[in-house]
Amino acid sequence: MEGVRGYGHTFPEAYTTWDADVKGSASHQRLTQYRFGNLHCLIRSESDGYFPDLVVRKCKADGSAIPNGDDASGLQSAAASLSVSEKVIGKPDKLVIQIAGHEIPQAAIFDLKTRSAHRNVDIDEFLPRLWVNQIPNFIIARHDSGKFQDIQRKDIRAAVKDWEQKNEGMLGRLHTVLSQLIKMTEQADCSRIQVTREMLGPLRIRKATQDWSALPTKLKMRWEGKAPAEETLSDSDSEGEGQDDYLKF
Repeated sequence: MEGVRGYGHTFPEAYTTWDADVKGSASHQRLTQYRFGNLHCLIRSESDGYFPDLVVRKCKADGSAIPNGDDASGLQSAAASLSVSEKVIGKPDKLVIQIAGHEIPQAAIFDLKTRSAHRNVDIDEFLPRLWVNQIPNFIIARHDSGKFQDIQRKDIRAAVKDWEQKNEGMLGRLHTVLSQLIKMTEQADCSRIQVTREMLGPLRIRKATQDWSALPTKLKMRWEGKAPAEETLSDSDSEGEGQDDYLKF
């Protein structure tokens, strides 16, 4: 893969498997919610996998799994409210949403990293992301020219808790910033804002206009079949709907 070095993509293919319900998937996007001070946070992230031995499944008398009613019904309700374009690039089929599988507790989720056996592994560089996603398990797989002989499974909860305590001041400032953003959103009477920052510059906050779109104009036209497929996107078109589509406040 261009611009990607190492074995971070091929290692999971060799050492992890997809559950039967989700075979053929491209990735696992997980939603996690928790309290951060007085804030209710909802985080989306990609998970590398989970440890089956840490999953306790509730079963009926006949041995079949008990469906998670609250989770399934909530997910079905959310899916029913989605408005998704039926046009999928390369496929005329509609987007299919399927409720399946069983709940995987957060305690079983792991994050993994691969490193050369000749490189030191600094756990501290991964702790901020593990804290944000509240991931309790970590795998470090070390290789010698692509041959993995040292795969370590770690319970990272104590290290994440220690990082949290050492960075209490910084996390307090993060809480203040998030609280201020919520206040500004309420004062501006809008439900969507965009927050950007260039290098070490200030935060730039804009609220979405009524015709806001997550896709840049040219890409949206291509998605809807209104633009030639061979047309290339300029840098200014690849970052969203454009500066004129946001109001600064």
